[in-house]
Amino acid sequence: MIFELASFDKLNIYLSHNSYLVLFIILICITERDKMREDPLNFNVLNVTIEVVSAYGNVGFSTGYSCARKLKPDPSCKDAWYGFVGRWSDKES
Repeated sequence: MIFELASFDKLNIYLSHNSYLVLFIILICITERDKMREDPLNFNVLNVTIEVVSAYGNVGFSTGYSCARKLKPDPSCKDAWYGFVGRWSDKES
């Protein structure tokens, strides 16, 4: 009985909320590793962490994507803000 309780506590530690956050951050960093090499100012571990924690907490905070922060300027790049339901607009309705 004592052994079963100890193994259950270990399972809770492995499957805690923080471990899921760390797992998702690692998976996103692996998936986006090419963009992290090409554009390290817009795609870095800090930005990924902020986005994941914000999404997990339903906060909606984002650092955004900025063409001004690109290391290699691209004339076709346009700053645009996107949200879950679509594009953010500066126009008043």
